[in-house]
Amino acid sequence: AEQSTSKMRHLEALVEAKGTALLDREGAVSAKVADLSERLLRLSSALDSEKADKDKVTRLLAANIESEAQVVAHAKALELRVAQIDTHAKCLAAQVADHKAATLRADLALTSAGG
Repeated sequence: AEQSTSKMRHLEALVEAKGTALLDREGAVSAKVADLSERLLRLSSALDSEKADKDKVTRLLAANIESEAQVVAHAKALELRVAQIDTHAKCLAAQVADHKAATLRADLALTSAGG
């Protein structure tokens, strides 16, 4: 029972660490999106001020489109990663629940056998 409790505590700590890592990753995603949004705003501003130079405008538009595509691709990859982390956290939570149930069953068996 003590080993089961230790294992349960370890799994709970692991779940908590995964949750913290997920929050950290979400913070990093937000910072990256803000950075990319700022870059896109700068590109738009540059486009407004350089309309007379058609070649430069064309290059900036291409860079803007590429940046937007990168933002979308990065966001999709991060959504997938968040889903994977969420699934893993749910699996760990289920394992913790299973270990808690096993600990309770073992405690009940010991209690029943003892008295």
